Amino acid sequence: ELINIDTESKRLEKQIDDITGRLNNVNSKLDNENFVSRAPKEVIQNEKEKRDRYRTKLYKLNDNLKSLS
Repeated sequence: ELINIDTESKRLEKQIDDITGRLNNVNSKLDNENFVSRAPKEVIQNEKEKRDRYRTKLYKLNDNLKSLS
């Protein structure tokens, strides 16, 4: 069955917006010297892992969106 390109594009764009917002939040935390200096190492590591996951997912979503064009 064929997919609706417009519907799929909008869905992917919504996911891209969501992941971009999450990535921006994580980057803000990691760029905040006060947060980094006070947070436990495990929390910092967790935020870095989230950042990596979000970057990977964002790359895949953008790739999928481009493939629809």
